[in-house]
Amino acid sequence: MFYTCIVTITNEIVKKKIIQGGENMRLNRVKFITELAKQDMTLVKLSTLTGISRVTLSNIKCGKSCKDEHAKSIAKALNCKVEDLI
Repeated sequence: MFYTCIVTITNEIVKKKIIQGGENMRLNRVKFITELAKQDMTLVKLSTLTGISRVTLSNIKCGKSCKDEHAKSIAKALNCKVEDLI
């Protein structure tokens, strides 16, 4: 029960940050990699679709934080919501 409350509160905070914008966030590595595999997409192709450099995408894939705009661009290119990648 306690864990569920923390997760719910954390998810609400993340959703508010996405809406407000302007801050960095960290995508869930497993969810990001899984979505790339589902779409049969390489980082080079994702880079072309989003305009984000392949090196930056590689850093995000390895667990580094990214700008909100990058997260939104990635989600749009992968046809999913940002929340699905967090």
